Amino acid sequence: MTDALKKRLTQFPIIACCGMTRHVQVKALQKEARVKKQGNGIKGKGSILEKAKGAWLASFSVVGMLPLFQRKKLQPPAAEPTSEPELPKGWLRPEPAETLLATPRRQKLLEHIWQRTSLSRQQFNTLHLIPLQRYAELVQQFPASESHHHAYPGGMLDRGLEIVTYALKLRQSHLLPAGASPEDQAAQSEVWTAATAYAALLHDIGKIAVDIHVELMDDSIWHPWHGTLQ
Repeated sequence: MTDALKKRLTQFPIIACCGMTRHVQVKALQKEARVKKQGNGIKGKGSILEKAKGAWLASFSVVGMLPLFQRKKLQPPAAEPTSEPELPKGWLRPEPAETLLATPRRQKLLEHIWQRTSLSRQQFNTLHLIPLQRYAELVQQFPASESHHHAYPGGMLDRGLEIVTYALKLRQSHLLPAGASPEDQAAQSEVWTAATAYAALLHDIGKIAVDIHVELMDDSIWHPWHGTLQ
């Protein structure tokens, strides 16, 4: 390196950062190259400028490849879903209301019930869906009878939804309360609709206290006043 180049290089600040030192030196040499059009050490394959550029690119390449050699954090293995033990024949596991009401036929009945009201979806959920969910958790998969109608697991829930749907269809043909003014009937319309649905839903509720014997796996007997099955 000539004395002139050394003097030029000392006039530029040196930044202590990987790759930046070479960058400053290259800038200095490029400026020198513009000043001197000819001369050894500026042009040519083995010139100082080419060597400085090569060193700068090499330092940058190493920095860019560092992330490739860093150890990646190992993710903990996903926990395998634990399957519930299979129940002995004749036993049923209590289910949440969302599962009990999720069958296509029961979803269709719920849609019919909503269509027979004049409520928004949120209002319907408060006045009708929540009581129906509580009813589902109470009757679970009980049959509605031993050998008559709906005598199969889940028959009581199906029967309850069907009766509510039919009762609200009949409700549309009546103005309640009877004999009241049209203004009062309009104001109380959804109250009477909800009352009709509740009466229809609970018309058979006594069966789970009188006609059905529910035994738990710990040999205890369940009664409706114990609350919903867990």
